[in-house]
Formats: sequence, C-alpha cells, structure tokens
Amino acid sequence: MPGAGTPPPNDLMRSGGEAREDVRLLSGTHMNAVLESITDGFAVVDRDWTITWLNPRAEEILRQPGLPHEELAGQQLWHAFRALCGTVLDAQLHHAMETQQTAHFELYYLPRQRWRGR
Repeated sequence: MPGAGTPPPNDLMRSGGEAREDVRLLSGTHMNAVLESITDGFAVVDRDWTITWLNPRAEEILRQPGLPHEELAGQQLWHAFRALCGTVLDAQLHHAMETQQTAHFELYYLPRQRWRGR
C-alpha cells in the first residue's frame, strides 16, 4: 500500500506503448531542436526524393532569391529545385542514394551564385 502522499502505482507506471510514444515524441522534439540549430544546410529526403524536412539554413541556401516562401516539405526535390536537375549535385545524390554511401563534391549553384561543397 502506498504511503501518504504517494500516488497509486498505476499513476507511476505507464504502459509500454505509452512510454515508447513519450520517448518518440521527446526524441523527435529534441532532434528537431538539434537539427534546426545546425548552421549548415541539412535536408532529409525519402527514397522517392520527397522532401521530408529542411532546416532554415538549407532553405536559405537552396531557395532562389525573390521566390515566395512556400512549404517545401512534401514536395519532390527535383520539382521544388529545378535548377538542381542535371548538376553535379543531381548525379552525386543519385549515386549516394543508390549505393548508400557518402558523397563529396563541389557545386556552383547558379540561382544563389555561390559555390557549395561537401
């Protein structure tokens, strides 16, 4: 029997499913905070090249000057950033996706008139 002021055992323990969901939500929140704080551009795409996440720096790097802000998550990478098609980035990202290996390259990104490297 719990002591005075001690919550009943069912309030102290959560089901495995509830606990896993809590961890997932906290991990996701923490991960978003970490990724958003990175000063380099960081983007996540799925196997179909759908943008699932971009940090603010990646949007700043990739978005063409003067274009209105729109939600990029959910868009297909090659449609959202047509200027990337046919570039070294296009070839290197396809190769990296196919081989599941890291790619290193430099790219002059004409819409931003800057060299980018990785």
